[in-house]
Amino acid sequence: MARWEAVIATAALDEVAKSAWCREQGLYPSDLEAWRDQAIAALATPAEVRARPEETRKDRGRIQELEREMRRKDKALAETAALRVASKKLSAILARARRQIVLNDRHTLAQNIRPEFPERGFADLESARTWAATFVHWYNHAHSGIRYVSPAQRHAGEDIAILAARHALYQEAKGRHPRRWSGPTRNWSPIAVVTLNPEREAVVNVALDPSTEKRRSA
Repeated sequence: MARWEAVIATAALDEVAKSAWCREQGLYPSDLEAWRDQAIAALATPAEVRARPEETRKDRGRIQELEREMRRKDKALAETAALRVASKKLSAILARARRQIVLNDRHTLAQNIRPEFPERGFADLESARTWAATFVHWYNHAHSGIRYVSPAQRHAGEDIAILAARHALYQEAKGRHPRRWSGPTRNWSPIAVVTLNPEREAVVNVALDPSTEKRRSA
């Protein structure tokens, strides 16, 4: 019966597929040819020595069962191959993403490192300009003292619109979920006077005094 099943299982295969099937089963194509000839010879024998009708029905049922099993295995193999291809693509995407994350982290770290002032000064004017440009680039990040805008945004006057948009966003959020706030929202009003280093209160007050501006104009 096993030989007959092998003959049936490989009947529709071409030579390449049949050879591959034989390798998987540990058989030779010549074995299949011999078994097929034996089956043909058996079918050509007199009727009295042929299989009885009930045996023929059993064989037919067995053949159908084997065909269903082959279709199921073929489908499983196709799904496995598709999963392998998808897994390889996903691995490649993740690898690229990891490399990009590392590059971004390195870039962010480099931006967060304050450029050191040379202990022995600058060799020439160009070195001083290069260092100053590096320092300005490093310093131009969001500062809490100016409501988390950058000095460049503050200098260009963009902070007013940015802070107004933040205030509106917070008011909208508080209107939707008032229970999340026990008091007023964050203060996003622009800072009037900004100093590079903390100054005395008197200096700030003088800068805010309108009469000081009039004296300067005069």
